[in-house]
Amino acid sequence: MVKDANVAIVNEITDKFANNSAAFFVQYHGLPVAVITEFRAKLKAVGAEMKVYKNTFSLIALRSARQVVAGQVEPILKGPTAVIFADKDVVSAAKIVAELSKKNEVAQIKCGILDSSFLSTTAVKELATLPSREVLISQLLSLFNSPITGFVNVLQGNVRQLVYALSAIKDQKANQG
Repeated sequence: MVKDANVAIVNEITDKFANNSAAFFVQYHGLPVAVITEFRAKLKAVGAEMKVYKNTFSLIALRSARQVVAGQVEPILKGPTAVIFADKDVVSAAKIVAELSKKNEVAQIKCGILDSSFLSTTAVKELATLPSREVLISQLLSLFNSPITGFVNVLQGNVRQLVYALSAIKDQKANQG
């Protein structure tokens, strides 16, 4: 018989998978408490959070929230696994996870989920190399701005040429008269 507490936990995990655009699965066993506390604080600063659940609960929730990737994640979820949920700034969360993995041999990235796509360990690390959200937005805005700037320069060039032509005509008439 299934306990009500277990059903509540599975429902909580299902909501987290459904309401967050990314989830990263990390092996955390063997990390000092101070490192985990610092890791959680960094995640919280970018709007992400780390949770530890039983793998079976995570798989049950994953099957109901994101059936597409559950089959790919299932063989990877062995041993103690922390789940990092990120919604708004997925790249920053991936950077923090990759940084933890680089600094600590014990902490290994197992896999990830982005929207409804499975991410291998390599894909999560590649995601971490992307520029931050703010940098991407500024790059996009500069791309939108460049045609307008070019157009303004072209219009100014025509006005400039007209002024030069009028000035030349004025100089020419002054020399004649």
